[in-house]
Amino acid sequence: MRVPALANSQKHGQTSSPKNNSLQGGSRLRMESSVGQCIPVVPRTAAPRGSRRCRLPTLRPKHRGGILRDVSGRALAFQKNSARPQAHARSRARQPKLSAPQGPARFRFLPHRAARRAEGANPLLPAPTAPGRPRTPHPARGPLCRALETQPRRLTQAEAPPRRDASVRPVPASSAAARGRSQARRNLLPVSGSGSVPLLPRPRSATPPPPSVLLPLACPPECPPALPRGRPGTEGPTSLSAPAALVVAVAVVVVVVSAVAWAMANYIHVPPGSPEVPKLNVTVADQEEQRCREGALSLLQHLRPHWDPQEVTLQLFTDGITNKLIGCYVGNTMEDVVLVRIYGNKTELLVDRDEEVKSFRVLQAHGCAPQLYCTFNNGLCYEFIQGEALDPKHVCNPAIFRLIARQLAKIHAIHAHNGWIPKSNLWLKMGKYFSLIPTGFADEDINKRFLSDIPSPQILQEEMTWMKEILSNLGSPVVLCHNDLLCKNIIYNEKQGDVQFIDYEYSGYNYLAYDIGNHFNEFAGVSDVDYSLYPDRELQGQWLRSYLEAYKEFKGFGNEVTEKEVEILFIQVNQFALASHFFWGLWALIQAKYSTIEFDFLGYAIVRFNQYFKMKPEVTALKVPE
Repeated sequence: MRVPALANSQKHGQTSSPKNNSLQGGSRLRMESSVGQCIPVVPRTAAPRGSRRCRLPTLRPKHRGGILRDVSGRALAFQKNSARPQAHARSRARQPKLSAPQGPARFRFLPHRAARRAEGANPLLPAPTAPGRPRTPHPARGPLCRALETQPRRLTQAEAPPRRDASVRPVPASSAAARGRSQARRNLLPVSGSGSVPLLPRPRSATPPPPSVLLPLACPPECPPALPRGRPGTEGPTSLSAPAALVVAVAVVVVVVSAVAWAMANYIHVPPGSPEVPKLNVTVADQEEQRCREGALSLLQHLRPHWDPQEVTLQLFTDGITNKLIGCYVGNTMEDVVLVRIYGNKTELLVDRDEEVKSFRVLQAHGCAPQLYCTFNNGLCYEFIQGEALDPKHVCNPAIFRLIARQLAKIHAIHAHNGWIPKSNLWLKMGKYFSLIPTGFADEDINKRFLSDIPSPQILQEEMTWMKEILSNLGSPVVLCHNDLLCKNIIYNEKQGDVQFIDYEYSGYNYLAYDIGNHFNEFAGVSDVDYSLYPDRELQGQWLRSYLEAYKEFKGFGNEVTEKEVEILFIQVNQFALASHFFWGLWALIQAKYSTIEFDFLGYAIVRFNQYFKMKPEVTALKVPE
């Protein structure tokens, strides 16, 4: 290697500014050839700091190879393809002649020779420039300044090493095969200390990768290099061993299957072939009578287009405490009546309207419900059932309650879960209602009554937990239930000698014993609640025996019923009656907050909770016979 200008400057005693010929704040330099010869570069006289800047032509890379080092041992290599300059004879004789590799200009920091040899690389050959990233010298600055300001390139996510620590991220070492291929040419990054970090090879691409991950500038000596990502033994937050990955995959599958099974277990399957129910974009106002009539007539234009609007009679039924029910018919006789049911205010908080329509369609397909004509924006229309809505005095009649028990058994025997084992949604609904109960009322008198007569939320939460733990283990089967079988929802047709149920807002999968216990609670009435009408043990025994006989008949198990079966069902029904009181108590508190119907919902809630705590000691003392 020839260093002509440098030799001339030393021979003639020229001095240069330490600002121009130093790497870090005035440190002395030395020149080392590619064969290991070291030529100190020490100015005889140091120019004072701040003196006139002088250019250092001796450091211009007009030679083909060489290593420039400071006293700390850090080396700077630069090569440039250019014509061989005229050099001094002594300098030419002192340096060996080497052929420089062809290619663009390269400026890289190189490590100490010993470090290069320890890493298995040839210290005599310079590091190649990464493919696709040629470094073009800045025209206005010297090559030494450009080399000192070399910036580390950014790597893509695939090139980046696995992260072990937030503060230390070692760069993985190259494999043996890759090291053999690039033994003579390795990229290295400048570091702030005396060490150096190998630069990962850039993939050959026409476009440079995005600046996503930046390599660390230093690696502490006590931190060994990590294995490349994906190899056995890799310790990283994003890598998993084969057994761990298998466990995670199995866990994910179990969670997904459980979620699907839970959803399907509560899904009401509409049998194929059931007629579709049209949905009309009509809203029926329930506040003003005139607007209510206009909305009902809009519905009748689709359902009964041959009816004359002037002859349509609208009759308001006031029996419901949740919705408004209007009967529409023509003429003096009620042979063809269309019932328009308008949803109450905020009842979407309490009722799943899609599930209601599904239940309606399922029951209609099995002959247990009237025909559903259509749904509209805030209600639905269905067929009017000829008959009489029952009162508490009627449901105690043996001729009638046997019909009720048989009809309820028919609904419970319906297979509407499409092969999935059904699960009750009682506790889910009860928890939702509990989250919606009010904490107070604007009216001072109502709020005082609420705080004094309604149990605290802590007590209600404890009772819910107790019920779920005890009642869920009674062994009552989960079936399709009506869940709201009060007296006014039972239509008795004396001529035909049968009963039909209406109002399927709360129907769904639930415990069989809950549906019967809820019906027994409704013997007390709604407006004027009297729990002295609650059926006694004898009446319940007759009712339950009639029910079991019909249920077994519909399920194909015969109709023989034992006393033990009646006793077990009696205990289950009376204990689930507690859940019925609690459920409708929560429901009444929500209605007291939002409903616009004239009804004392707060008083109704107080009555239901009081009856719950009154019945609890008695029914919990009942024991299932051995």
